[in-house]
Amino acid sequence: MSNKRFRVLIFALLCWSQLLYSAASSLSFNLRQLTPNYTESNQFLPTAYLFAHGLGATYNQGTSLFTRIRCVQPDGSIVCNKHWVMDDPIALFNFHDAKNDQNEYYKEQVNLGQQKDMARLHEAIQTAREKLPGHQLVLGGISRGAVVCLNVLGLYQPDGVAALVLESPFDSFKNIINHLIKRFGMSWVPFSEKIGFKIARSHFPELDLEGISPIKTVPYLPYNVPILIVHSKKDKVIPVKCSRKLYIKLRQSGHHHVYLFELHNGAHGKLMNGPDAIHYQNIVHAFYKKYNLPYHEPFARDGEHLLLLSQPTIQDVKLRNHRSLELEGIED
Repeated sequence: MSNKRFRVLIFALLCWSQLLYSAASSLSFNLRQLTPNYTESNQFLPTAYLFAHGLGATYNQGTSLFTRIRCVQPDGSIVCNKHWVMDDPIALFNFHDAKNDQNEYYKEQVNLGQQKDMARLHEAIQTAREKLPGHQLVLGGISRGAVVCLNVLGLYQPDGVAALVLESPFDSFKNIINHLIKRFGMSWVPFSEKIGFKIARSHFPELDLEGISPIKTVPYLPYNVPILIVHSKKDKVIPVKCSRKLYIKLRQSGHHHVYLFELHNGAHGKLMNGPDAIHYQNIVHAFYKKYNLPYHEPFARDGEHLLLLSQPTIQDVKLRNHRSLELEGIED
């Protein structure tokens, strides 16, 4: 029985790493610059959006977040997403591990938000500035993309970043590996954490499991850049407790413009396509409104109460994690 459960653990970790693989690519920078939809746009500083995709994806992952995506329609019109949190002009790019047209991947390129990914995002920021002079940037990212946004802002501290909108980030590699071990009931296996780390190292040779992680870069983040973190309580890839720990660390480090919004439903990387997408949309626009960024008034109005509830005390967030652990029947 123990051998069988051990094989389940190995299989689960391999499947998780397989989901995170994607293909090496050069910087693919795609700038969409249409007329923004906001009726209030003239009262704001010129603002552009830069999206960082997650692992196992490309920049196309971000289309679910945009107000408009180009589709071939009989009348030549642009199809609008039902829910959206970013508008034009928007800059898109691929990380080194992004999938290619043949859906090929190279696991040796996976960097999970560390030096190689940070250099790519920083390059994309510089390119966006060149193509959009005078624009402030809102950085948005999903999963790995959210992590690298935090790391770049903390360690590079680029000028002109007006805000971060982060979906489902992780706090550290150790917590992700331990989450998988506990999720599959394998924490009882002797040295299970060491085994998990060994498997991760063998599949991600570019990854330093003891190196840069967002929980370590939080103290270096500039205090004046507002941060909104959105995470689903039903996320099975990266648990919501990762975002809670980031939020706690941010608050403990003196960041007063950080928000944590927990959705009741939604799969990892697909929150804007999930049942709670409208709440995601509305709180982002309320966040934009609070920090004088372009927003859509009806959405912002409906999201103001959500934003007010998204700055819990540190003790409240710790209590949430404690209750979650009790429901799981495990100890932190």
